[in-house]
Amino acid sequence: MILVAGEGVRARPLTNHYAKPALPIPGGTILTHLINQLRGCSISDIALNLHHLPHTIMNAIERYLVWNVRICPFDEPVLAGSGGGFYRIREFFEGQPFFILNGDTITDADLRLMMEFHNESSSLVTFLATPDHSGSQRVLDTDKSGNVVAIRKQPEDHMGCMNYKFCGAMIIRYEIFEFFPDKEVIDLFDDVLIPLLHSRPSIGKIYAPEFKWLEFGTPSDYFNSCYAYLRDFFPSSESSSEYARTGSNWINKGTGITSDADVSASFIDRGSRIGDGAQIRNSIIFSSFISDNVRLDNSIVIADFLPENFSCRDEIVLPGLEIVHA
Repeated sequence: MILVAGEGVRARPLTNHYAKPALPIPGGTILTHLINQLRGCSISDIALNLHHLPHTIMNAIERYLVWNVRICPFDEPVLAGSGGGFYRIREFFEGQPFFILNGDTITDADLRLMMEFHNESSSLVTFLATPDHSGSQRVLDTDKSGNVVAIRKQPEDHMGCMNYKFCGAMIIRYEIFEFFPDKEVIDLFDDVLIPLLHSRPSIGKIYAPEFKWLEFGTPSDYFNSCYAYLRDFFPSSESSSEYARTGSNWINKGTGITSDADVSASFIDRGSRIGDGAQIRNSIIFSSFISDNVRLDNSIVIADFLPENFSCRDEIVLPGLEIVHA
């Protein structure tokens, strides 16, 4: 299951237009990257909990076709928390271990190896994690064997334990539902995992190989992560075959660029048109009509249209020409 219901409050105003997992990234969306990652380890059925701007979620799936996987959307009329969303549809998992992925985090971790790691252990939960040195919202304390013995809000020295940051992916055994409270809104950590630690020495293990990971929590995160994705993830993705590598640019094969346009070190998505005299530098353009003499420098364009002589630098341009400073 991929958790996609959240309202994305920290990412506003981007999430006034899109559910956060439906935000575009080079070659697709956050959501379609996660779906393809699960498909790559032979996951055939993926549940989505729909609440905020659900049409943007479904549009993302329809636009960027995903093969050999069944998408199972479930409405979540009232936000049910990080645990309540999948507790409500627990029959979907048919008594088997299952992945839970956050819809606003991307990694290049090998989820197939994570599955093997989980199956070889007797852990209730396996957490994808990385060493935490700067502080995070969820800190996993482990012993020397990687057993999670505490979950806290901030890292600190704790009986010689090591601190790890949870990175948005976990594998859970179906038996965990025996410990869920019978209520509508359930926080997986506060209502289930932390109470379990009061009655047992550990609730799972961390899986912590070396990997890259990107967060899309805020507009600044989105801006920086789009460029990091283009650099570190996109070149090896399936969708990169739809783009021509022209000098320092990635240009979709269905893009129209006039001969007078000057484009460098940029990503131009399908359906875009770049007008006469436009100067595009180190920018990412998602399916936009760029009029004549537009100037873009280190900017991301999600808007459908930019008027003549429009100019921006270090900004995100949203539909309606709403500007977000990065």
